[in-house]
Amino acid sequence: MRQGTSTGQRQQDRDWLSAARLVRRAGFGATGTQVDAVVSSGRAAFLSAALSSDQSADKGLAPLPAPTFPQVPPLGKTAHTAARKNRQGRITDQLRQLSGWWLRRMVQADQPVVEKLTFLWHNHFATAASKVRDATLMLAQNQTLRGQARGNFRALALAMLTDPAMLVWLDGQKNLAGAPNENLSREFIELFTLGHGNGYTEQDVRDGARALTGWTVARGGASARFVAARHDSGSKTVLGVTGNLDETGYCDAVLAQPATAEHVVTRLWGQMGSDQPLPAASITTLADAFRSTWDISALLTSMVLSSDFVAAQGELVIGPVEWLVGALRALQVPSPTTPS
Repeated sequence: MRQGTSTGQRQQDRDWLSAARLVRRAGFGATGTQVDAVVSSGRAAFLSAALSSDQSADKGLAPLPAPTFPQVPPLGKTAHTAARKNRQGRITDQLRQLSGWWLRRMVQADQPVVEKLTFLWHNHFATAASKVRDATLMLAQNQTLRGQARGNFRALALAMLTDPAMLVWLDGQKNLAGAPNENLSREFIELFTLGHGNGYTEQDVRDGARALTGWTVARGGASARFVAARHDSGSKTVLGVTGNLDETGYCDAVLAQPATAEHVVTRLWGQMGSDQPLPAASITTLADAFRSTWDISALLTSMVLSSDFVAAQGELVIGPVEWLVGALRALQVPSPTTPS
C-alpha cells in the first residue's frame, strides 16, 4: 500500500512538472495556480484552448492598442549635424516606444501564447531595428508575425518575402532586373527555410534573387509595392523548378524541398523544446506531417505533447527577455499602459 502511494505521488509530481513546463513554453513563466489548472484539464486541452484563443477578447491587452508614429521625414544632404542628431533621436525614441509596447503585451496578456509565438517567429525571421530604423515598418512586421504566428507557415514565409522591414533589412528594395541583390534570397534559403548547405547551389541563390526582383518600399508608409518594370521576367531555375518565377514560385520551390520542413522543425524545437538536438526519427515524423499542411499549430501541438518534449525537462536555457517577462508576470508587477 505504501509502495503504491509512493508510485502515485511520483506520477503526480511528473505530471505537475510536465504541465509547468508546458505553461512556460507556451507563454512566459508559470504560477502554481496556472499549473494546477493544466493538471486538472489536461495538457492537450490547455494547448488547444491557448492556440485557438481570441486576442481581441483578451482583457489584459485591452489597454494596449498598437501605437502610431508620426513620419520622421528625411533630411537633405546639406542638413547640419544638430539636425541629423535630432532626427536620429526621434527615430530612436519611436523604436524605444515600440519595444516597450511589445514588452507590456507580453507581460499583460491573459493568454500569452500568441505573444510567445510572435517572439519566436521574430527570432526566426531575424530583422533588426538597428538597420531598418523605422518604427512604423517594424510595427507592421510585428503585427504580421502576430497575425500569422499560429497559422500556415507557407503564408508566413511568403509574407516575409515582401515584408517592408525585411526588404529594408536584407536590401530587397535594391534588388532589380539587371542588378540582382542576393541578400534576401540567400538568407531565406540558408536561415529561414532550407538551412545552410542543405542541397542548394549558388545558382539557386542567384536565380532566386532574380525571382524576387521588383519589390520596393513605399516612401512614407508601411507597405511594399511591386514595380513590374523592376522585375526580371526571364526564365529562372530554383532547386529544379524552371519558369518565370516570382516570389510565390520561388517560395514554393524552396518549401518543396524535404529539408525545409526538417530545418524549421529543428529551429522550433531549439526555441520550444531543448538545447539538445531532437532525435532524427522524431524530426522526420514531425517534418513529414508539417510538410503536408504547413499548419504551425498542428506542428507545435505534436511537438510539445510528444514524449521527446516530456523527456527534455530542464534542457532549455531561456533568454533574458523571456526570463524578465516571466518574472514580471509571476510577481504580478504592474506595468504602465503608456511609454514613460
